[in-house]
Amino acid sequence: MKRYILSLIATILSLVMIAQDQKVKSEKTGFYVHETDTEYIVRASFPANRNAKLRAIIVEALGEPKHPTDSSTHWLGSNYSLTITKVGMRMSLNKGKVNEKQLLKIKKLTSDLQNALEQPKPPTPPSIN
Repeated sequence: MKRYILSLIATILSLVMIAQDQKVKSEKTGFYVHETDTEYIVRASFPANRNAKLRAIIVEALGEPKHPTDSSTHWLGSNYSLTITKVGMRMSLNKGKVNEKQLLKIKKLTSDLQNALEQPKPPTPPSIN
């Protein structure tokens, strides 16, 4: 009887150890765009392994960052600010201080970031006639 109990305990412990080795980490990715008449805000969360790709897209669009630190990188313009960390990004734009060309540039950057994160495009709200 002792032998059966010991075999059962050994089997259970083996299964527990195998299950712990095979844990799969899920990637949590989010992308949020908020636009009003006066502001344009983008927030994103992503796995750390996508940071370099997103940072390269931002550098291509906005140039080298003005305030890099160990934990985050900042781009500051007269009408926008963008901060990227290892697992997130936040961008805000004052629409009252930009022209149409600058707004289109930021919207293109938003689209490029969304594509890099492989996020679906948000639905366009119906127009009010």
